[in-house]
Amino acid sequence: MPVLTAAQRAHFRTKGWLVVPEVFPSHVVKAIGELAWRVGEQAAAEPGVRRIDVEGTIEGRAVPRKVRLPFLAHRDFRKFVLNRRLVNLVSELLGGRAMVFWDHIFMKPPRIGSPTYYHQDNFDFRCTPKQKMLTAWIALDDVDEENGCLRYISGSNRERLYPHGPVPEAPSRLGVSDRFIDYSREEPAPVPKGGVVFHSSHTLHSSRETTSDRWRRGYAACSSRGGRSRRRSAPSRSSRNRASHRRGSRPDP
Repeated sequence: MPVLTAAQRAHFRTKGWLVVPEVFPSHVVKAIGELAWRVGEQAAAEPGVRRIDVEGTIEGRAVPRKVRLPFLAHRDFRKFVLNRRLVNLVSELLGGRAMVFWDHIFMKPPRIGSPTYYHQDNFDFRCTPKQKMLTAWIALDDVDEENGCLRYISGSNRERLYPHGPVPEAPSRLGVSDRFIDYSREEPAPVPKGGVVFHSSHTLHSSRETTSDRWRRGYAACSSRGGRSRRRSAPSRSSRNRASHRRGSRPDP
């Protein structure tokens, strides 16, 4: 039975992104946000651990910018992204049962949260066909333009994969050159806490720096329905982790 309306499905097909509010209750996302902070702090204190990127410091404490692969870090993260309602939404948008294969938690802090430049997720993953992959970006806070909501180039989901290179303002980060971006089609995507914004693998998206005193945390889970990937930079995982990942493709209640 369809979860989405015909208008929502058409919006996703046409624009390449879709906001769905009230997917998770607030107490659940609050608990996940607190867990992400604990995991990030623990990783920051461990020398040589590459599970996080650090944004800066607040009151002398390192602030994680990104927590990589939380799915593998704690069972509560796995339960969260395999929630039945979320899995049903992803499966409907992809046209069949899908599997989570990659995830991050973005911890954009107040005032010092840096921008993310326009990019396409499939530049990393190279999934084919492109219609068989999407990202579900789950809002762990109320997210708007002031604290750095995602911004999309609507319709770019139907375009090719563009070259990505170092961004002049931040050479350590990759992005798409402005010459490929039609800013007249740019739209912000505010999301209430517990809501999800979905976007296709080729949809150009970015976020601006944080100008408010509020956090902007989001859990991004990438899913695929079949298809193939030519990604070469994925970290190795033990056979035990791979097996649990397969079993985990079944939604939790």
